[in-house]
Amino acid sequence: MKKIILLIVAILIILGAGYFIYKPANTTDAKNATYTIEDEKITLVDGRSEKEITPGSATKIVTQYFGNEVEADFNGDGFEDSAFLLTQDGGGSGTFYYLALALGAKNGRTGKNTIFIGDRIAPQTTEFKNGEIIVNYAERKPGEPMTASPSVGVSKYFKVVNNQLAQAQINSNNILNLSNQGLTSIPGGVFNQTNLEELNVSHNSLTGAIQSQIGQLKNLKVLNASYDKMTGVPAEIGQLQNLQILDLSYNQLTGLPNELGNLKNLKTLNLAGNNYSTQDLAGIKSKLPATVNIITE
Repeated sequence: MKKIILLIVAILIILGAGYFIYKPANTTDAKNATYTIEDEKITLVDGRSEKEITPGSATKIVTQYFGNEVEADFNGDGFEDSAFLLTQDGGGSGTFYYLALALGAKNGRTGKNTIFIGDRIAPQTTEFKNGEIIVNYAERKPGEPMTASPSVGVSKYFKVVNNQLAQAQINSNNILNLSNQGLTSIPGGVFNQTNLEELNVSHNSLTGAIQSQIGQLKNLKVLNASYDKMTGVPAEIGQLQNLQILDLSYNQLTGLPNELGNLKNLKTLNLAGNNYSTQDLAGIKSKLPATVNIITE
């Protein structure tokens, strides 16, 4: 009888060992996957990625898994997916938070896209309810400096559409302050927040011209891009038909697009501290309402 029991135990041990040797490996998890952040592929290894800003540079862009992870079958394919927060630090004072998506499959999870949430926010929870991923966090009151502690509760809603993360609706606070961040361009995720009414990117190091995607922010009423290093203005800014205040003061503008004259709801245009052509301004002024306050010095 003892021999039979020992034989059964031996067989079970062999079967167990065989399972662990031959079972399909869960080759990819959320902390070891590749994600798209601002149109760039970032591969996490044990939840972290470091990339030189320029070849040979001592300054690195550090991307890492923050947490607040929620797991569920977001796309209804029978596999458990996950959504969580990533942070990205480029060496400046800002810490940018992104919601990242990892879709489950037979052999693990595959990283997908990310969506910008905010700078130096205070994350709280991430939930999945009624088919939507909900990110809850706190941010600063409008006009408060970045040194102030976040105190305004915000919830943003997302869905998985065609196996990609998409924003379902924008929160009721439609003001985004990215001033004094050391930015050289506006983070691409900002242009997905199409309900924004006020965008402040002043006192940065924006060069060239604001990206053409600015034309996507159809509800924008206030755009402050003062005290940067821009040399031009994109023609697409003329698509912002709700814009009331446009502050481009103290940049390095040498020309102005004629499309600025399309801003029929504009009330204030601040161009002080630039070196644009007076002929450009004359053409724009002739198209704008006579009531617009144009500041040139």
